[in-house]
Amino acid sequence: MIYICEVDKHVNGNISRPTQQPMKLDIHVHTRKVKSGDAETRNIEKDKFIDIIKDTDVKILAITNHNHFDSNQYEDFKDGVSDICQICQVLNLIF
Repeated sequence: MIYICEVDKHVNGNISRPTQQPMKLDIHVHTRKVKSGDAETRNIEKDKFIDIIKDTDVKILAITNHNHFDSNQYEDFKDGVSDICQICQVLNLIF
């Protein structure tokens, strides 16, 4: 988990306070068991995914399933958390 926050430029030689609260960012999330050796726990349903995002307060995340893009799941998950989180789809290639 990465925390990010925007900091204002120097003001009178001092660094001002952050302009907003730190934001949680998770850029490596698996939602499907797609390769040999992946745990069954990687298969996650939409409702559980939404609950996890709400509980963890993540604001930006990237779904990174191995060699697999599930556009239906992506759209479902994105729609399910659109009011609390931004989702990116990233293809995690394994050769």
